[in-house]
Amino acid sequence: MLYFKLDKIMDKRKLSINKVSSETKISRPALTAMYNNESRGVQFETLEKLMEYFKVPLEELIGDKINKNLFIFKTITSKENLVKAENGELESRDDGFVEVKPSQTLPYDAVLMENEKIGDKFSFVVYPIDNLGQSSPLLFKQEKRITTLLIAFYRADENGKKVEISDINTFLGNLNTEAAITLAQNIFNSWFSIYRLLKKESEIAFSDFLLFDIGLMGRKTRIPLIAKVEKKNKGFGILLNFDTFKKESKIQGNDKYSSSLEFKEIPGDMQIPKIEN
Repeated sequence: MLYFKLDKIMDKRKLSINKVSSETKISRPALTAMYNNESRGVQFETLEKLMEYFKVPLEELIGDKINKNLFIFKTITSKENLVKAENGELESRDDGFVEVKPSQTLPYDAVLMENEKIGDKFSFVVYPIDNLGQSSPLLFKQEKRITTLLIAFYRADENGKKVEISDINTFLGNLNTEAAITLAQNIFNSWFSIYRLLKKESEIAFSDFLLFDIGLMGRKTRIPLIAKVEKKNKGFGILLNFDTFKKESKIQGNDKYSSSLEFKEIPGDMQIPKIEN
């Protein structure tokens, strides 16, 4: 199977689909298909345009096959729309759904590409829990700090009805310690980059240790992890140190699967890859 390395080139250079499309005159749908490795074929003229634009040889643009499993994820909408939603008023609804701010519960869409096949789309939410939400006799003396990040996976149809999730359960069960940490780190990096846009810097604080509670709605599947929170030497940000967790905990999983697993975030305004009919 021929695959494109366009995503790696564009991500490294921080280029958007819209920018490359505008400057190369290649259609946005065509570029999106190549970026997501959904394109079944491409004209050589298009490849020439891309080689000229990126100043790379053909072998840096395309490869022979995908020898990896890929977890692709994105926020359900763009960062700009998430900021608008955060600053807007919550509306009352009659359909049973409860609206919340993105800073309270951030929703994502995701898909797995395994053995060169794209699976069904699924979703997850990231829900931060702080110490002030827990009962304490010294509540008035406490500073608000995020202690836990709940990551809940699920799949639902257009009407919000839950559908089959056995493939997600299998995926989580295949993760060994290293892969589970990489999953948590990637989701945290994405969530925190958006959380910083939604909240004032003075409102953001973490406890010394951050617990990750990764689970699957409707199942008992659960992966708990813990990381030491360290501040970056420069700028505003934090680093997560999982070294103690690695030494003390051993998550049983499929080492072969986990070693071939990679994680990729795509822009929120881009469509998630779909199964080919």
